[in-house]
Formats: sequence, C-alpha cells, structure tokens
Amino acid sequence: MVECIENMLRHRARVEGKSVFPYVKLEKGIHEYRVTCGNLILNSHVAVLEEKLKKISNSDKEQLREMYKEQINQDFILTKDGAGLGFITIAQKSNTPLSYKFIAVNEQLSIFELKVNIPIDND
Repeated sequence: MVECIENMLRHRARVEGKSVFPYVKLEKGIHEYRVTCGNLILNSHVAVLEEKLKKISNSDKEQLREMYKEQINQDFILTKDGAGLGFITIAQKSNTPLSYKFIAVNEQLSIFELKVNIPIDND
C-alpha cells in the first residue's frame, strides 16, 4: 500500500490553478486485501506507462526478480522519479497480476487507476 501511495504522489500530473489529489482505497476481503489507487497523469505518458505495466503484469517471479536487479543496477537513478522499482516491487509483493486502467478526462489528462490484490496469509 505504501508503494502505491508513493507512486501516486510522485507521478501525478500537476494542474496549475487546481487542487487535484490522488486517491487510495483499502478493502479487506476474505482471502486478500485490495488496494485501489488513482491519480491524474498526462495523456502523453499513458502509452509508456501501459507498456511498462503490461511487461510487469506478464512476468513471472523470476522475470520480476531479474527486472528488479537490472533496474537497481543501472548506472544512474533519477532522484525526482525514483529508481523505477515501484511497480516491480508491487507486483513482487502482491504475487498477483496488476490490474489497471486509464480513463480519459480531457485532451491533456487521464485518470490512471491501479488495483492490487494482496493475499492474506492465513497460516
């Protein structure tokens, strides 16, 4: 959940003269916690983000581990946007495919919504 919040705050679109806030919802089901979070993003970022999310969602545990190692071992890390590990970390910890959607708001902005299921360990 913390990783979701961090991603939403770090990568939200800023709209001059308006207050636009990300949202987070946590629900407890019988077998999992469900985290839903969303924020505005620029339409120009949708294709790149969707491509990244598809790659992560279609990866197994070993592929995610390799992606994480590759990302963390890059020569440089952008401090403003972080190391690019957020969605990989979320996928690893949830151990389920990421569910996401983009909802067009206007010509410049879309809502990006991410849903993550986190299994409850009942042992």
